[in-house]
Amino acid sequence: MKLLLRIIGYTVGLVVLLVIAGLTALFIFVDPNDYKDEISTQVKTHTGRDLTLSGDIGWSFFPRLGFEVNAAELSNDPDFAAPYFAKFDTAEISIAVGPLLQKNIVIDRLGLKGLSVNLETNAAGNTNWETLTAKEKKTAEEETAKAENGQAKEKKESGDLNLNIHTVDIQNAEIVWKNAQANQHYELDNFNLQSRDLQFEKPFPIQVDFDLTDLNTQTQVSMDIDTQVSVLMDEEHYVLDGLKLDTVITGPDIPNGKVTSSIRGDVDANLGITPQQVLADNLTLTLDDATMTGFVHITDLENKGIHFDLAVDSLNLDRYTGAGGGAKDGSTATASSGGGDIPVEMIRKMNIDGQFKMQQLQVANAKLQNIFLKLTADKGLVNLAPVTASLYEGDFKGDIALDARPAVPTLKVNSELTNVNLEPLLIDMTDKALMTGHLNAHANLTAQGKNNDAMLQTLDGNLDVAIQDGEINIINIGHYLTLAETIINSAQRGALTLPEPSEQTTDFAKFSATATIDNGLLSNDDLILYSSRLRAEGKGTIDIPKSLIDYKIDAAFVRTGLEEEIEPLHVLSDVTVVPITAKGDLADPKISINVPELLLNAGMVNEQLEKYIPDVVPEEAKEAIEKGVKGIKGIFGK
Repeated sequence: MKLLLRIIGYTVGLVVLLVIAGLTALFIFVDPNDYKDEISTQVKTHTGRDLTLSGDIGWSFFPRLGFEVNAAELSNDPDFAAPYFAKFDTAEISIAVGPLLQKNIVIDRLGLKGLSVNLETNAAGNTNWETLTAKEKKTAEEETAKAENGQAKEKKESGDLNLNIHTVDIQNAEIVWKNAQANQHYELDNFNLQSRDLQFEKPFPIQVDFDLTDLNTQTQVSMDIDTQVSVLMDEEHYVLDGLKLDTVITGPDIPNGKVTSSIRGDVDANLGITPQQVLADNLTLTLDDATMTGFVHITDLENKGIHFDLAVDSLNLDRYTGAGGGAKDGSTATASSGGGDIPVEMIRKMNIDGQFKMQQLQVANAKLQNIFLKLTADKGLVNLAPVTASLYEGDFKGDIALDARPAVPTLKVNSELTNVNLEPLLIDMTDKALMTGHLNAHANLTAQGKNNDAMLQTLDGNLDVAIQDGEINIINIGHYLTLAETIINSAQRGALTLPEPSEQTTDFAKFSATATIDNGLLSNDDLILYSSRLRAEGKGTIDIPKSLIDYKIDAAFVRTGLEEEIEPLHVLSDVTVVPITAKGDLADPKISINVPELLLNAGMVNEQLEKYIPDVVPEEAKEAIEKGVKGIKGIFGK
């Protein structure tokens, strides 16, 4: 028995040695390049395309089964324009022989260099890859028919195979996608992918970088991705740990011309992927300090159909826009200076229906809570309706619509702020509170234009503002009333001492105004401000595109507790109103008393007034007074 087993063992060993020797001789003495024509013929038979193998073919057997092809090109369907369907510089694969005996596929290296693919859809909707599988599809249909008639061959059982790829290296790949039916033209180039120890159901690292360009709009997205991937194929469960995503978007239709961002986070989702759609369910995305949950369904890849429902606990949008408080933990975004048109072509292709819920949001360094917004986009019409949020003890609600369907896009905004505390809001957004109090405001605005500047120049609509119990921190109206009194008194005496400016603050019980906006020019004629000490009424204009103000305020002291009754100045019983003007740059206007009108109100018109203008009066004030006196004399014929 032992002898029999020994003979069997020797025999099996001899057979294995003969097989190995035969395969070794095959790889040593047979040159695969001698079979290029036969390979091309087989490809022609199965695909109807010409395969040109202009480079060398190499192979190896032990300890790895290796295969390498250099400089190969597959012809395009003759009914399409691209010069070829696909080509590459080098493709290589090597598989460890030993693990195959245990039904384990261990790919030592999978490499691809210089891949270039042209994908085309013609005006009739036909594609240049359909004919590649037409014959195989026909054969498969015949086999299916045979199976239905009971003529199919018995299937062989094949156990589960375990796949392990030690190294994946794809360099400088390119895919061009052109759809004549949908007028789309995209180019994915400079595509590189590196990975190692790739096994399903075990984490593996992956690095990807590429440029994606919309050749119709010249918009380019450059991405660099580095993450750890886990894939549970049976459950369609995907996890990205330690995601690092750096993005640069450039193009003439991108606002400000260029946007860069750097995102760090984790992704956990169930993905259903088909050629037509990508479904991400049970999505959990950790983005810096924010956690997002919900689902995103790309239901139509061709027409960009997106449906989503997402909830976020806390999001700092300033990290990714370059505004406000900036970024932490390395996540940043910046926008280049300059202008840019609204990306109308991109918007016209959007097909979106979704909603966001956020517990906390920071944008332009302002802090909002309990945000809800519903977003829809259909063939160029984008609606954010409704949008609601809580902020600074108050509330916001509004509807925003952007219509990019016409040649010139149109924007409509209908919004309302209720009981918003201005002081902390303005400090957060601008580092200083030029005005305090609790704001109630309503705006109904429209604008047309291809960019922000054009929108401002065509801005139309109505604005209502009311602020309770606050302060204006750019002007002390009471100081100007006192200064007016001093000017008139000193003009009578011929000696002027200008009082030192006090702190630039005017407190008020109520501030209100309504305004109309026509082509960017805001006009108001009913501004009212009053407190227990004074009352001011104003009217004027603000040129919004140029940031220029031209305003006149009539102010006077009032008796304590009589907010509606104007009181004469302290010693000039016949002067009731002091005219104050604000002109120039909206951010830093020149505020002054209208001296000629003040003198007219005071009845201070006589021939001797000019000699009472003292030398200590600043030149600007002196010129104004002199002009005012001459003007007043002209009015009275003196």
